[in-house]
Amino acid sequence: MPNELEYLLANDKQLLASKSSRIVFQKDQVIIREGAPSKAVYFLREGAARVYRSGMSPDSRLATLTAGDVFGEMAFLEGVPASASVIADGTVTVDAIETPTLHSVFETFPHLGARFFRSVAVLLSRRLRETSKQLSQARPAK
Repeated sequence: MPNELEYLLANDKQLLASKSSRIVFQKDQVIIREGAPSKAVYFLREGAARVYRSGMSPDSRLATLTAGDVFGEMAFLEGVPASASVIADGTVTVDAIETPTLHSVFETFPHLGARFFRSVAVLLSRRLRETSKQLSQARPAK
């Protein structure tokens, strides 16, 4: 389990790892498709992947994900289709925990759920802060 979920305890990470499936994707294979229903939360173990939205040029990306990154968490939280695609840049290994499995674990271990959601909230806050910083630097000062 990644370091991005900083409030999880070692035992939490072990339990989540035991509930996950390891999946290998090859270069340019779609891991998450924009607009598709949320099926899992993914933990990138090895490799790199690009985050892409329709309408972007094929060479552009919203972000690059590397080992330790978590993705699919936004669709999981909201229960909506994925807002972007995640595509393997090369061989990528992920641990995927399916949405129903996560819900079951959180019902059984509510304190783990609280730590998970707190970790995801902090992760999303940091991403928003970084995006805001990049946007403010990209705009000319008035």
